[in-house]
Amino acid sequence: MDMRSYRMLSLLPLLALQACITSQDMLLRSSSRLPLPLGTIHVLPQDSGMILQGSLAVSEQSDKNLPVGMSLNNSIFGNNTGNTSQALGPSSISTPSTQISTQVSLLLNQHVRFGLGIEGTLEHAASWIEVGLRGGREISIEGFWAVGAVPVHSNTLWQTKTYDPQYSSYSGSYVGTDTTITTRTIDTSASQGFYRFGVHISRRKGGGPWLEAQMASIALLPATPTTVDQWGTTLTFLGLGWSEPTHLGTATAYARAVISKGNVQPIFGAQWNGEIKLGN
Repeated sequence: MDMRSYRMLSLLPLLALQACITSQDMLLRSSSRLPLPLGTIHVLPQDSGMILQGSLAVSEQSDKNLPVGMSLNNSIFGNNTGNTSQALGPSSISTPSTQISTQVSLLLNQHVRFGLGIEGTLEHAASWIEVGLRGGREISIEGFWAVGAVPVHSNTLWQTKTYDPQYSSYSGSYVGTDTTITTRTIDTSASQGFYRFGVHISRRKGGGPWLEAQMASIALLPATPTTVDQWGTTLTFLGLGWSEPTHLGTATAYARAVISKGNVQPIFGAQWNGEIKLGN
């Protein structure tokens, strides 16, 4: 055996030791700021057939911190490092006090909706694509699903424990484990993914009262300090209001509530819908 081969063999225990080093990231606290991607109210068009509908809404809400629960969403690549992460401390989100939302929808015979929308402020806005299906005669029931991206700025405090098994070349075995604890604060600004689904219930014709319920899953934190784990939250949105058709379009006033961990954040807004009939 030549000297080069001997050196390679001598490195094998060290390589095996390096592979055994693991870390655990613990989230001690986090706060995130983002525009809430609630979308516009799903108002029915006044006409039938193929309709191009435009919606514009302005809402007001509190910009105070709303406590949220954090859930683990592994990235599409998986946690291939062997390291783990946990959320231990409090997490919260805050939103702009004023948000503008707009959506353009193509409605096919009032039963199918394809939509593109944005919501937020002039500086930071979420965007999405949406599909909806509607049924019912006297009472309209529309189910919808949307997926998109939202800009999120997060400030997090992480504590990382690194476990380093100690190998003795003298005995040829592991003789213990060194544990190193580090704490770091991380600021991130990134475009994160979200999806939401919901249902809208209203009168079929003539406007009037309506109810809407949604759930949204929003990614908040990118990869942790030593893993590829991603963390996000799930929010519930409830809404009610009144829509009034006019010869200039449909006017809507609404109130919404964001519900998270037993806390409620109210939102109040107004919306206008215009439409153009495509074809006969």
